[in-house]
Amino acid sequence: MHLSKSKALALLIGGIAALVAMLQPFGYSPDYIQYDYFFDQLRLDYLYQIKESRFEFGFLHSSYLLTTIFRDNIYVYGFFVFIAVGLKAYFGGRFSTRNCAWIFLAFYFFKFFPLHELTQLRAAMAASFLIVVFYYLSVERYWAALLFSLIAVSFHNSAGLVLPFYLIPKFALTRGRIVAVSLILYLGCYFASDYLVGFMADRIYVFETYLNAGLESRRNAAFSPVFYPEFLMIILSFIFWSDLSEVMKKILAIEVFGFSIFYGFIDLGVVAVRGHELFSVLWLIFVAQFPFAKKNIRIGVMVFVLGSILIAIYLYFILNFFAGEIQ
Repeated sequence: MHLSKSKALALLIGGIAALVAMLQPFGYSPDYIQYDYFFDQLRLDYLYQIKESRFEFGFLHSSYLLTTIFRDNIYVYGFFVFIAVGLKAYFGGRFSTRNCAWIFLAFYFFKFFPLHELTQLRAAMAASFLIVVFYYLSVERYWAALLFSLIAVSFHNSAGLVLPFYLIPKFALTRGRIVAVSLILYLGCYFASDYLVGFMADRIYVFETYLNAGLESRRNAAFSPVFYPEFLMIILSFIFWSDLSEVMKKILAIEVFGFSIFYGFIDLGVVAVRGHELFSVLWLIFVAQFPFAKKNIRIGVMVFVLGSILIAIYLYFILNFFAGEIQ
């Protein structure tokens, strides 16, 4: 069987990422222990976890399958990371060129890898499948896109919030329409949020726990420095609209709509944050489109990437996001 260079590179990158996840050289992320515990509980009582676990069924069942194959949890975790990173590297690379692939890979490993693959494993898997969905929609393979859409939702329910926006036709996008729709989305989400908070808190046990994160954490999320490079890229994209590729224009619209929903639903706390994170993964493809943009946007993308990397280094490594050991 012939293995293309792009597939071989994706496998290599996925393998290196899996090794990093297994060795945990930076220390353990805040969420690592819950996955370690979850894998142990699956081995002890799989049927109980089916009834009681808050994790989505796709992640739950695939985790159980892997726990029957691997006796050590680090290999289970590492296998998930291998798949997640391999998919992002391969399908993200389909939107770039060989000479410029390093730009989106550097962007990805600093901006997303610490928070997703090393921390929020379910979101990491869902985000990877969303990248696959976006690719298959772009090449008009709709059944494949539908299949991976279902898989994405089965790993993280928040993916269902993102997917409808992937269907936006590129020919319908203008700056005015993006602004108008984003305002409508914000107002709709804002006025619906009080109802949703009460509705979901009464029916979903874990949702009440998320809400108890507190007002201060919501304010921190709303003004997170992680967003600053994204805001800058959005502003530059609106100014130099004609310098964007068609794919970039669609992603820009999706990101703006994602922010509208995030701020409209800010009272939903962690739920709003998780939903926005799955919107933001498309920045990976936006950056991958670097060689197809014109000069002004290329400069903007480089500033965006550099700013995101510097902020990630500060947040994840200088501020000791990773603990030295499992507590």
